Formats: sequence, C-alpha cells, structure tokens
Amino acid sequence: MSRTGECAVDGCDKRARCRSWCSAHYNRWRKYGDPLASKPDPLRVRSVAGMICAVDDCGKPVKSASYCASHYQRFRKHGDPLAGRTPPSPKGSPCDVEGCTRPRLARGYCKPHYRRFMQHGDPLGSGAPAHRVLPEDIDRDGKRTCTRCGLTKPLDQFGLSSRGRSGRKRWCTACYSANSSAWQKANPQRVQTARRAALVRRMYGEAGVLAEQRRLAGEGCDVCGRRPPGKRGMAIDHCHVTGQFRGLLCAPCNQALGLADEDPARLRALADYLERPPQV
Repeated sequence: MSRTGECAVDGCDKRARCRSWCSAHYNRWRKYGDPLASKPDPLRVRSVAGMICAVDDCGKPVKSASYCASHYQRFRKHGDPLAGRTPPSPKGSPCDVEGCTRPRLARGYCKPHYRRFMQHGDPLGSGAPAHRVLPEDIDRDGKRTCTRCGLTKPLDQFGLSSRGRSGRKRWCTACYSANSSAWQKANPQRVQTARRAALVRRMYGEAGVLAEQRRLAGEGCDVCGRRPPGKRGMAIDHCHVTGQFRGLLCAPCNQALGLADEDPARLRALADYLERPPQV
C-alpha cells in the first residue's frame, strides 16, 4: 500500500500524478493498458495500412493499436475494445445508490453521487481524491501556511490562482493587500498613470487611449496647436450628450467651448463679432 501522495505501484516512491500513479506508470497504462507493462502487446502495436481490426467479425480497417476507429475509442475510454455503451436510464429513474431517491444524471447516479464517482472513483467517496496530491504547505484540514508571514490560515484566506496546483496563491490576502499598499505608496506616479489610462479607456475607448498617448507625447491642441504648461494644460474633449470622444484640446479652448454651451451658432457669432465689430 503506497503512502499518501506516492505512486500506487508497489516499490515506486515517485509522486502520484493521476489515477494514483506516477507519470511513468500512468503513461504505460495509457499506452499499453497496464501500468506495469514494459513492452507493447504484439496485438496492440500500431498496425500498417490495409490490416483488419483485431476484434473478431469486425472487418473494418485498422486505425490504431490494431483496432478500428470504433473499437479503438472504446479501448481508450473503457480499457476494453468490446465495452458497450451503457444504455440510457429511463426518464425519472432513481439513483442506483441504495436509499437515494434523486433522479439519475449519468452512469446510473444522481448529480451528487455522480460527481463523487468522477472525483473519487466511488459514488459514496468523500475527502480528498486519491489521485490528487496536495502541495506540501497544505494540510488535510484545508489550511495553508503563508510563505510571507508564516501564519497558518484557512484556504479561503488565500486568493484564487490559476498557476498553482492547489488553485490558491501562496500569500494570504492580508499580505497581498499590505504589499500592494506599500508598492502604491512607493510608486505614486505609476499608480496615477495606470489609473488615468484605465479611466480613459473605460470612458472613451481606443480613440481616447490614442489621444492620451498624444498628450503624453507632448502634442498640441487640435484647434489652436498650442500646448499650455502644467499638468492640466491639455484635456480630452468629448460630447457631453453622447459621451463620444472628439479630440485633444488645450485648457483655454476646452473652457471656451464650455462657456459657449458648445453651441456652434454662438461661436460663429463670436467670430463674426471679432472680425466685424458693430461699433467700428
């Protein structure tokens, strides 16, 4: 009997990877149907074109492992090329587990028992799956030791992660928050730039992002061509009715639009007034 986390093959002390076997024994089982096989069965080797399926009375051409496509798929799925498909259960039939009255979902089991069967290999199984190996810093009680603060905490105090085998981060949430706050205090300019970029993208889309890049590159106003000094010298202009991005303006031109209520007729009248004053 192997220890928890080790290959189920006697005498093999490698770490279990899948179905309670190490990588080597699992690959042998996938390839030859036996985790202890060292050489392929002569009847299961990949056959040359033109051969007939090894199953009696089949007559179909070989696809792989001396079987036709149908028998090869059954062999890969069930370990037996003659394994037949389980007939569907009558609608509304109860679960095969004794005492369970829930309707069947698959393989004769209801949804909870089917999930246990798929995870543990037993519809009545519970606890950690036999083929799943927990990382060294996670105990069987579902707790983990933070690699930053060294405290042992429940798994729900560790953020989700798609990189680790456990699906959780190695730092607890408190340590991540403290580290993030310290980094933001040490890099205020980068934080401000990232927040403004996110705001511009959310409000104006890709056109606004391009305008923000122009602003950072030092380009001038789309109307007058000037660029006033200071952090608030340039602004991204947009329509206050539709929210659509319009262009990059300097602060005076942007304020002039606002004071004129963005009315083209009023702005044209102002231009006519400047060019042809009534008292001249």
